Amino acid sequence: MGFNQASLDGLRAQARAGQLETIGWRMRRVASNKVTSALNAVTPTQSQTNNYLNLTRASSWFSLVREEGRAATPPLTVAQFEQALQHVTTGDQNALQKEVGTMQAAAADIGRRLAASPQAAAAPAPTTGTAPAPATPSNPGGTAARPTPLASLDATYAALARALNASGHGDPARARQEISQAVTLMGGTPQALRRTPAFAQAQRDALALQYRVGLRPHDIQSLMATLGSAEAQAAGRAVAGSDGFSATVSRSLGGWVRMFLTLALAVLCLLPLRFLNLAFGGSNIYWRSISAGLLILLLPLLLEGVFGLLGWIGDLLGVPLLRGAVNLTLTQGTGGLLVWGLLSAVGLGLLAYGFQGLCRQFGLLGRRVTTSSPRPPSRYTQTGLDWEEEL
Repeated sequence: MGFNQASLDGLRAQARAGQLETIGWRMRRVASNKVTSALNAVTPTQSQTNNYLNLTRASSWFSLVREEGRAATPPLTVAQFEQALQHVTTGDQNALQKEVGTMQAAAADIGRRLAASPQAAAAPAPTTGTAPAPATPSNPGGTAARPTPLASLDATYAALARALNASGHGDPARARQEISQAVTLMGGTPQALRRTPAFAQAQRDALALQYRVGLRPHDIQSLMATLGSAEAQAAGRAVAGSDGFSATVSRSLGGWVRMFLTLALAVLCLLPLRFLNLAFGGSNIYWRSISAGLLILLLPLLLEGVFGLLGWIGDLLGVPLLRGAVNLTLTQGTGGLLVWGLLSAVGLGLLAYGFQGLCRQFGLLGRRVTTSSPRPPSRYTQTGLDWEEEL
């Protein structure tokens, strides 16, 4: 139902007090919000699979508010969900849009009917001449009766920000939960935004990220960039081409593909180090400096391959200790960029020291070449030497 811990504690207290009617009202109110959110996600621009999924989700939550649906204006029944699903199957977009519009109006009326708690509905009217005290709006279950489209968009960004924070701390399971919340909230965003091509792509990416093993911050950043592109399209502004490229890379090289790719590159890093040791050994200090510098330069890629593999396995098996291994990679957060820069400086310094030492040994640096005067030719160096006479 999506209740937080405070709401669950309140439900337990109401259950102990025997307030069963209030508990039922809170359950039905949450179900009404779920129905509205799922119906708002059904649009002609969505794929047949997404529309079918959202209608099925709305139908399942509607089972908790059937009585309110019969009393709504216009009424909402199970037969309407079946008719809408049939329109999705046949591909009749005009009939689907008309049917869903009627259902959305009925769902909104259900939400208005469930806005007031049973205690507020049963409270006596104020006497004449007495100004009624302003009522404090309740917030059962941590959800609003019907959030505005702009509020839903802000809540979507907030959920994605929480997912980004969880992923940056090596907790992909929590990040996937927040992305699932963002998927639900995306159904209540402004209609103009939902009609853009970038928003449809953002929805598909969000649905895929809900089940991606080895979720990384780059994946969520590309999703937020795609959603920002949808906002730009809805406002008629130009869209940055880098956002689409980043989303394509995240879509193609994310999850297990990225894990195997970085692992293969980490293994390949060992080959030049091995060949360098075989060719020149470790007796020369300059060659040792070159080997150490090359190892330090390749260290970020080695860390990415090894700890990325451990983090992916931990996420797959649900082992928190292994899942947090991705925090040791240098691409996980901003702090890794500083470490990467320091390692690069040290590695380049060792390489420069080793190569300049070799240049000195070969006489290319630090030694001035002087031209010696030619010696007078002897009889053994004359070109016209008579070999028979010498013999």
